[in-house]
Amino acid sequence: MGDAVPAGAAPPLGTLSEGDWDGLISRIGKGECTPFLGSGMSAEKIPLACALAEQLANYRNVNYPMEDSDNLIKVAQYIALTFDTSRPKEIVSEIVKNAGYPDFNPDEPHMQLAALPLPLYMTTNYDDFMYQALARTPKKTPQFFVNGWSDAEQTYDGQVVATKVPDIKPTVDSPAVYHFHGHMDHLKTMVLTEDDYLDFLVRISRDPTLIPPRIQQAIGGTCLLFIGYALSDTNFRVIFRALAERHKTARKKSITVQLPPKNAMVVDYLTNYFREAGIRVYWGTAREFVTELKKRWDEAKKPGGSG
Repeated sequence: MGDAVPAGAAPPLGTLSEGDWDGLISRIGKGECTPFLGSGMSAEKIPLACALAEQLANYRNVNYPMEDSDNLIKVAQYIALTFDTSRPKEIVSEIVKNAGYPDFNPDEPHMQLAALPLPLYMTTNYDDFMYQALARTPKKTPQFFVNGWSDAEQTYDGQVVATKVPDIKPTVDSPAVYHFHGHMDHLKTMVLTEDDYLDFLVRISRDPTLIPPRIQQAIGGTCLLFIGYALSDTNFRVIFRALAERHKTARKKSITVQLPPKNAMVVDYLTNYFREAGIRVYWGTAREFVTELKKRWDEAKKPGGSG
């Protein structure tokens, strides 16, 4: 018999089962796993959305008048209407760039993900940390792509960023990083304000070809690793709802990394919420998850390992 858990307190959190880990390692080995990176993945350098919103609300002469100054989308919309549509994107881009890069040592989360044999990485972040980590990984030549919702076409790292591309052909040696919600160097591609989110969803629904077939295949047919998202993130909620619809047909189990709540009822709620869409929950930080994943992968690849 274990000690009783006080009412309202969170029980010791179980995380992924050994079967879940074995399945994940197997998917990676088969090229059937796709990381989907959110702001928590870059939080060691770049402020999370609530802190980023506060910076915008208090930026020079903005004087945000409402009480929800921790809501990035609301604050960005206010600035867009008060100044001009490009202004909030300019400020966010400036903040992201001024944050600088991680040190990209072998234990840095992006570097640990880059070391895995994954052909495709998707992200809603504006930074290019994942691309830079891959570029620093021996024997890998990464590709860079931005979603085509804005009709913008620019260049990045010597490559033409054709925002509406016929398809993406990633490999383990030449992995692709696909930015769903834009990139800091291409302001027109950034999905940031309320209007941006609405326009983005309308355009994607009207023209499914804006998302390349390889990306659609990854969303519908691979094990997705949601790293760096909270349930409250609009980015995650939009994508999650689309996944819930796709789960009505057979698809591979996915995993979300979530910070552990303090209340047991919230733990139960979130676990059941994600289970309905075929998503397992890892309770911990992005760094903790990626570190354990890399360790398990390395162990499986040793002689006599399970891989």
